[in-house]
Amino acid sequence: MTAPSYFTFDGYSPDAIVPYRPGIDDLGGAAWEDDQAYPPDPATMPYAAALNQQQTLLRALARVIPAVVLSVTVSGATATVYGLASMSDAIVPADFTLTVVSTTVQIRWAAGTLPVGSIRPHGLTVHETGAGDAYASPVTNGVDVVFATAAKNFTLCLSSD
Repeated sequence: MTAPSYFTFDGYSPDAIVPYRPGIDDLGGAAWEDDQAYPPDPATMPYAAALNQQQTLLRALARVIPAVVLSVTVSGATATVYGLASMSDAIVPADFTLTVVSTTVQIRWAAGTLPVGSIRPHGLTVHETGAGDAYASPVTNGVDVVFATAAKNFTLCLSSD
C-alpha cells in the first residue's frame, strides 16, 4: 500500500518520462484497514473507508480526464497551439507539430509523448462560424482534423485507454 514518489501522469518512474494513467496501485492500493485495537475516530481522524474511497475516486477520475486538451489557431497555412491543458507537466506545446494541408490540420507528436495506450480524439470544438462539417481522425502518433471547407481555429481533447 505505497504510492510512488513521482507523479504518475508524468511517467513510470522518475527516470522514465512516459506519461500514463494511474492505476489503483499507483494511488496507494485502496486497501487501507483500520487498526482493530485502536480504531480511528472518524469525526477527527483519517480512517480506512474514507482513504479507500478517495483512492478509488481518483482512479475513476483518471479514466475519463483527457490526456491533453489542445487549442489551435489557424492563420492561412500556419497552425499554432495557443492553449494546452494536461494532467502531465511534462507535456508542452512544443511537443506537437502542426501542419496545414489544404482543409486538414495535421497534429503529430513523438512516440512516448502522450500516455501509453491508444489515443482517441473527442470533443472537437470549432471556434468559427461557417466551418461546415469537421471531424478528427486518429493516425499513428497524431490526429488529423479535417474541415469541409478551410481549416479553422479549434479545441480538441485527446484521451487514452
